[in-house]
Amino acid sequence: MYAQAIEEYKAFGRLSGNELDIEFASALEEGFRTSGWNGALVRAARVLTARRKKTYVAPYTIAELYADAGNKEEAFRWLNIALEERDDSLVTLLKGDYTVDSLRSDSRFAELLRKTGLQP
Repeated sequence: MYAQAIEEYKAFGRLSGNELDIEFASALEEGFRTSGWNGALVRAARVLTARRKKTYVAPYTIAELYADAGNKEEAFRWLNIALEERDDSLVTLLKGDYTVDSLRSDSRFAELLRKTGLQP
């Protein structure tokens, strides 16, 4: 149902009128068309990364996209940026967010939990 999810993102972008939402949806669509769902996630992450030069985009959001795409290295890089920037999403979502489940078995995840104070 990836194509339907992308259509929903596109509809949201049109309704919100927010340039970032529209650009995000377009990146998902183009990435999906050329490289499947993982390609869509990576392309969307790149769009958000580029947008950070102009406006605030939570690094945790970028980490989620990379984690969901299976790119652990980039996911951890962005989680560490979230920690450095004190992104509040890190503390509020990290323990229960299913999009980072693929990272939980990695020792870096336990270290990240320890650094945030979510684990002794």
